[in-house]
Amino acid sequence: MGRPTAVFVDRDAIKSNFDIAKSFSPNSKFVSVIKANAYGHGLKEVAQTLSKCTDAFGVACIEEALLIREAGIKNPVLLMEGFFQSKKLKLPQKRTSG
Repeated sequence: MGRPTAVFVDRDAIKSNFDIAKSFSPNSKFVSVIKANAYGHGLKEVAQTLSKCTDAFGVACIEEALLIREAGIKNPVLLMEGFFQSKKLKLPQKRTSG
């Protein structure tokens, strides 16, 4: 039996790391890639933390993009993987039209 593990995510540290990266290229646009549950840090939490400072978010699949929208985040979302099933093409429409 394994020992209990825990991860503590410091939102201030995430924001600080973003600010440091941005300082190297202050006139550039930034896409914060938060695929795979923000690499285990919590997609919704990281998106909320960075929503006021990033220009857009990058995600791997439509489900991640929809989670961002469901959290009320309005930043543009770049879907990096695309669609593998035609029925998923209608998901964004269904969520935005009603």
